[in-house]
Amino acid sequence: MSNSPAPPPRRRRINHDQNFKDLVLDFPQAALAFFLPQERITLDDDLIITPIRQETTRRRLRHRTLLLDVPLKVVWRDGSRPPLVVLFEFESRTSRFDPHRLHEYVAREARMEKTLRALAVVIFLHRGKISSSMTLAGDHLPGLTFSWVTWQLGAMDARDQADSPNIIARLTSVCMKRPADALSRVHVYGRAVRGLLTLTFDPGLHRKHLDFLEDYLSLDADEWRLFEQLYDMESKHMGAFRERWLEEGRRQGIAQGIEQGVAQGFAQGEQRLLARLLARKFGPLDDATENRLRNASTDEINRWTDQILIARTLDEVFRLQ
Repeated sequence: MSNSPAPPPRRRRINHDQNFKDLVLDFPQAALAFFLPQERITLDDDLIITPIRQETTRRRLRHRTLLLDVPLKVVWRDGSRPPLVVLFEFESRTSRFDPHRLHEYVAREARMEKTLRALAVVIFLHRGKISSSMTLAGDHLPGLTFSWVTWQLGAMDARDQADSPNIIARLTSVCMKRPADALSRVHVYGRAVRGLLTLTFDPGLHRKHLDFLEDYLSLDADEWRLFEQLYDMESKHMGAFRERWLEEGRRQGIAQGIEQGVAQGFAQGEQRLLARLLARKFGPLDDATENRLRNASTDEINRWTDQILIARTLDEVFRLQ
């Protein structure tokens, strides 16, 4: 038997842009309250928030990245303030930010909405050198000054958001800086999970944004055990989610079984669900793993599914008893 160390866990490719789009579109008022404190938008304001177009017109697509992230139109129901257009843009690193492109986005949306009340918020995952304005001018004449709101999540302290009543603050805390020890990591993850479970009651959103948390703070097997000890209620809720996912897979398998045979469809539904959970935690599966799942018994599928949360690597999923 080889004594070589187990390979590091493989992670699925993270789509940062889509992750943050989902976050803002699912919790738009919380996003405005958290990322635009200067505008004094609160969680209690009576607002109508509408996503507006997310793609430019076809003739403008010469720039391959000329794609609006999340533009929102904010309307106060009581008319106390004029409507406001807010554009959220997401970048993983400051070096990829293009202020000219952002200015084009905001100017286009302001023109389309026939308003001068338009703001831009740029959210970066990592710390870096970045400005919050640019000026276009000549040698002697002033020109245009364009400003935007900048957030660098990697420069913020996760512990400051541990008890926030804002779900955006709680979820994005896993993207913020934190001590590297296991206890600190578990507390950041646990408080984020607690925020997700207590600040929204939609099981679909729970499931969706648990994926977000795991993308940016993945616990190893020892940390999972510590999480289960310190966050018993949250851990049990996550177990309940897992059972729902399994049931969903069973329903999909039974539906497919109408054409393929109920037993075969049932097994394939569970195999597909396990493959999806494994890929989410460890990254794309190789052909050998795919074949192993296809040929697995029901008992093996159930045992491997139970071991996903505590396994540190893909090999451990299949090796642990």
